[in-house]
Formats: sequence, C-alpha cells, structure tokens
Amino acid sequence: MKRLIKDGDPLRGTVKLSIEKIIMNGGCLILGLAGIIYYKDSTAVLAALFVTLFTMYVGVVAYHRLLIHRSFTCPKWLEYLLIFIGNFSAIGSPLGQVKIHEFRDWAQRKEKCHRFFAHKENIFKDGFQQLFCEIHLENPPKFYIKEGEEVFYKHMERYWFLYQVPLALVLFYFGGISWIAAAVFMKIFTIHFGHWLIAFLIHNYGKQPVKVPGAGVQGFNIPLLALLTFGEAYHNNHHLCPNAAKNAFEKDQLDPAWWLILCLAKLGLASNIIIYETGIKRIL
Repeated sequence: MKRLIKDGDPLRGTVKLSIEKIIMNGGCLILGLAGIIYYKDSTAVLAALFVTLFTMYVGVVAYHRLLIHRSFTCPKWLEYLLIFIGNFSAIGSPLGQVKIHEFRDWAQRKEKCHRFFAHKENIFKDGFQQLFCEIHLENPPKFYIKEGEEVFYKHMERYWFLYQVPLALVLFYFGGISWIAAAVFMKIFTIHFGHWLIAFLIHNYGKQPVKVPGAGVQGFNIPLLALLTFGEAYHNNHHLCPNAAKNAFEKDQLDPAWWLILCLAKLGLASNIIIYETGIKRIL
C-alpha cells in the first residue's frame, strides 16, 4: 500500500548527470560488449536472451502488476518468490521501482509536468537523459510505502544488486566468463535500455482510443510490441485503468503477463483480481 503524503511541483526541476546511472548502464554496456566481442560465444548470447526474457517476464507480473499496482493478491510467500526471481533482472530494487513509478505517475497525472517525465525530448536526448541522468525537482513529492516496513523488502532494498553474484557463479559454471559478460553485464544494460525505449515509444506513438481527463501525459497502444513487452505495450489501456491485472481490453490483444496471473488463479494462488471490461472495473 502506498499513498502521497506531500504534494509537490512536477514542472520546476533540473536534469543532472547521475554517477550511479553512468556506472551502472555505461559500465555494463562496456563490459558486456567487450565480453561478447572478445569471446564470440553464441551460447552466451542465448543464455543472456533466456535470462533477460525469463526474469523480465516474471518481473512484469511481480513488480508492476503485483507490487506497484496491487492488481491481484497472492500468498506472501509467493509474492516474495516472484519478486526474488524478478530481482535477477537487475532492473532495480523492488521498493526503488515503486518509488520511481509513483514519482513518474504522479507527475504524468498532473495537467503539466517536466519534459523529462513526459518523454518529450527527441529520442537521442531523451535516451541519454533517462539512461544517464536524473531529475531534481525544486519541490518534490513524498510517498509512504507500507511494504518498506517488511523484513523481506528491507533486505531486498539493501542487497538487491548483490544477487547478481550468485547468478554470475551459476553462469560461470555452465558457460564461463562469456556467459557472465552477456547474461549479467549486457543483460543489465539491455533491460534498462529496453525499459527506456518502450517507455519513450508508448508515450509518443501508437493508437489512442481514449484520453485520461486532466492528465498532461497520455499513453498509447502499440500492438506490435505486445509479446516483446509481455502486454505492457497497451499503455493507453494502462493509463485508463492502472490497477487492472489484464492490460488487454480487446479480444485480439495479447497480454502474456495476464496469462501467468490467470495460471496462478487457476491454481488457487491469485485472487481479488482486478479487470477492466466494457468500460467497467470489476474484481474476479
């Protein structure tokens, strides 16, 4: 559970270079590319592809639809397991992702916000800013996140990145240094790059069946990206009903993340599932 405890101004702020992002994204890009070029190991690329797709698939369900939007409920042990698996993507700490998401959504729901939040710079400038910079608002909001009181999330907030070490050991055992270069370092950059690129596209291009009244930033649906993003490319749908467990509102729309939630429901492991159909939000 999260709530805004102090409002702010989403318009006045400065975009500055982030040392943390430069080290994370720049360093992983250099190490990953160097390893792939040096070793020329096609199996390493396949390993990276599997690790990236698997961890992000689980991560979309665990981070976005469960932890951030609480679009369904499940036993705590399963929630922690899903978050644990998704964390191997290294997209960021679970609570860190909640904070970033709430911060961005808070700004986008305002009538006007900084261009950084709206992805309104050209693609090259926006990419550089999102991957290597951060915004400093003069009057930022504050949020209360209840999960921050739980022992599991406190642990993950502190040690989330260190879990790349056991992953690297497993990869080294099966494939050597080339697998670490591709499935740890290159994976990290690829996930952060892909996360930015998809965000840029779904806020600027595609179909827009509806507009959210009063929101300065609108989302778009890009059906061609549905499988690649596990259903997240239906962003116009998501803006319309953010806490829906199913992003696909039409019969011809594909939402792989929803398929996993549906499987959990069939097994009796997911309940209170929020869906949006024919303009009505209801709970299964």
